[in-house]
Amino acid sequence: MAQKVGSTVTSQRYLMKFSYIGTNYQGIQKDPTINTRRKSISNVLEESLSLFNKRKQNIVPIVRTASRTDIGVHALVNAATFDTVQDLERKGFDCASLRKGLNHYMLKNEEQIQVNEVLECQNPWFDCRSTPQHRTYLYKVILCKDKNYQSNPLYLFNQDRAWVLPIKGVDIDKISECADLFIGRHYLKNFVRVNTREPDPLNYYRTINSIKVHRQFSDLIIPNSPFEENYVQLGIEINAKAFLWNQIRILVFTLLKYSLGEISKDQINWLLKECNDSPILENNERFMKLMAPAGGLYLVDINYDPKHFNINI
Repeated sequence: MAQKVGSTVTSQRYLMKFSYIGTNYQGIQKDPTINTRRKSISNVLEESLSLFNKRKQNIVPIVRTASRTDIGVHALVNAATFDTVQDLERKGFDCASLRKGLNHYMLKNEEQIQVNEVLECQNPWFDCRSTPQHRTYLYKVILCKDKNYQSNPLYLFNQDRAWVLPIKGVDIDKISECADLFIGRHYLKNFVRVNTREPDPLNYYRTINSIKVHRQFSDLIIPNSPFEENYVQLGIEINAKAFLWNQIRILVFTLLKYSLGEISKDQINWLLKECNDSPILENNERFMKLMAPAGGLYLVDINYDPKHFNINI
């Protein structure tokens, strides 16, 4: 639904859902403290909106993204909103044309980003970041039985798409056992990267709806190296309304360390309590700062109530 902003001028908000391979990008938003020539995904989306709108000049090329992902993290589904201005001379766009046009510029510039869907928002003040009912992430782990796994083509083709590591000592059943400790509402300050620029205490309480550990098959066929005989591929699926900074990567790291017997259930339960002066925390402070590599993490779904959109347009 368009919002009237003047006698003949209206604004319309759109939501676009898009996918990307995050390896070569600065993350969803550029961090001004990091000196790099790599673009952020938001930069690319805004450039594509500007190029698509070159003639009509009625798209505001500023996006607000639904979920922030770090450098190297991938997404099957992320989302962002942008606005258009319409008047007697500058008409609106249909969603199919927007999707097709944006993908044209992505392909032309060899970007690893694809717009999958564009929806017209009912409310001109719709906020894509706070409105989702829930988000789902998947972390991909490949456990190798082969001692020389780093010499196998599987390692080369998955090193930026999964966490590849030796299976020796890993108890897969214990990964699920540890995951159960995090389901529900918990204090997670000891399992996230603390943002020192935020006022303290920040709201470190979050509710995790579910954690599922899936045993998967290979998505890469390697001649003379049957995947099911030499490798175990795990997908750790985590669902919640919202997540904190690096929460999933630290959580996955903790699951693997628990399965190796390097951290105990009592230690995890203690760290989940709102307590910052414990000797057990001091002993694990360096440990808890470690996390799984970014390349294994995928944002796979952001769920919105369909009532927010004009579906039949």
